[in-house]
Amino acid sequence: MAAAAIFIGRTWDYINDPLIGYLSDRTRTRWGRRRPFLLFGFLPFALSFIALWWKPPIGNQVLLAAYYAGAYFMYDLCATLVYMPYFALTPELTLDYDERTSLTSYRMFFSIAGSLIAFTLPLMMVRKFTYENASRVLLMGLTFGLVSAVGMLITFAGTKERPEYQEQTQPNLLDSLRAAGANPPFVFSMAVYLLTWVAVSMVEAPKAMYQARGGRGFSTIPQILSVTDVRSWPPRISGVCRVGSLTVLSTSAKASALMPAPLD
Repeated sequence: MAAAAIFIGRTWDYINDPLIGYLSDRTRTRWGRRRPFLLFGFLPFALSFIALWWKPPIGNQVLLAAYYAGAYFMYDLCATLVYMPYFALTPELTLDYDERTSLTSYRMFFSIAGSLIAFTLPLMMVRKFTYENASRVLLMGLTFGLVSAVGMLITFAGTKERPEYQEQTQPNLLDSLRAAGANPPFVFSMAVYLLTWVAVSMVEAPKAMYQARGGRGFSTIPQILSVTDVRSWPPRISGVCRVGSLTVLSTSAKASALMPAPLD
């Protein structure tokens, strides 16, 4: 049943990504076409993330699985509403190649550092995933959800989109697919990305089982997997960086690998 809940969320993930991307490309506001999603999406994101870590008073395992499937479904939608426009925002902040490179480098550095913190801090807060610690699990989700939400607001306030991008004519879906298929570097990168996450998915399941069954200590394999899989623990604060006149605090979050495990 737990696998079915995750399957529903993952299936919805690859459906809503292009939908939100399409919507963001065609959004026209005085704040730009990416930043409004951060402004209006931070609160739904935080609430849906917190819902992942709440243990509802449901004894029936089928209903419990249905709850987490629905919570994961809503979280993935809310997360996509903020992180798809967020990722697309980077190249639209500046036309300068060096500034783009610097911005991305800062973001990735703090993303990795935040991932390492997110691997250790939740375990320190929760200690062990048991029924007795359900309140600690919720506190952990509440803490990371609110921190990530604040980061989105700071990103919105500290950035400014270039207005010329809103004036671009958007191609239709068929033309976009043709252009992507005719771009060899894009096709190669897509294949690498696909194979990478196939490999990650193959190791996520045993890692989650290890954690759910109360694995004590930090064995070498779970440590390596959690450090290399930057999506395995929820929110990571990517940090504050300054690029020219732009001040950005970049945030991202993904709870794909660690759904709320059955409490022992």
